[in-house]
Amino acid sequence: MRPANPEYILLALRTQIKRNGLTYPNLAKELDTPLSTLKRHLHNPNIALERLLTYCQAAKTSLEEVHDLAFELENSKLTLFSKTQDEIFIRYPELYDFYRELRFKSDNFPQLLEEYGLDELSVYPYLRSLEILGIINLQEGNKFIFKGQSFYNFHPESELNKRIEDSLKKQLINSDAPVSLGLSRIMISAAELEEIESTIYKEILNKHNRNIKKGLTSKEYQKDIIFTHQQHKLATLSKDGIRPLPNSFLAEFKQSLSDIEAIVGQSEIKKSA
Repeated sequence: MRPANPEYILLALRTQIKRNGLTYPNLAKELDTPLSTLKRHLHNPNIALERLLTYCQAAKTSLEEVHDLAFELENSKLTLFSKTQDEIFIRYPELYDFYRELRFKSDNFPQLLEEYGLDELSVYPYLRSLEILGIINLQEGNKFIFKGQSFYNFHPESELNKRIEDSLKKQLINSDAPVSLGLSRIMISAAELEEIESTIYKEILNKHNRNIKKGLTSKEYQKDIIFTHQQHKLATLSKDGIRPLPNSFLAEFKQSLSDIEAIVGQSEIKKSA
């Protein structure tokens, strides 16, 4: 299981402290820690694991409980890409491809660099751009922390989402196994897939037989259904994929960001007028 976002780990711990009827002053006294230090630690994403475990014990909870609650809190409200983020990813699709890979491989950053021929110097424009977009906090030595929840969703009219869907469709169309439902990089075993296939098969047949009994057999009800899967293949949004960026990238990126923000701002003004 991937680790929960540090911000939500701390939010979950603070939530558990309140749920268990504890107060920060009492907790600080029990731990023999200044109240100001305790509060700072409970909002510091870089908190040491040993200290986190100590605070969990003092809060009468376990790290596992805090971790589970962190996922619950993180997924309770979806964060949408802003229109500016949406547009900038369209202009620089390699940046979105990098962001998606970074999310998936954040726990093995060196492997990501090696896989795409990047080094500490060439990866910086990617990281700095994501920081400017408000997606990560970039620290010394290209260390980073994701801001907000782990995954973003798309707003209803997202052009970026449409392009990603088109990219996935093209990959599936070129596959020998056509599919009606496209999900990428799903972690699932063969046995679990068989279980899902069996459940879907039974459910479809139940509805099929029920509709036949009701006389619902017109053309609009006639469907050909295919359920299939294949080994994961990365479908990139950019033409050339993740690669070392030109030296001019950051300057061009900042100018594009400024242009987009101006356009988005004018659009919002017109809507409110």
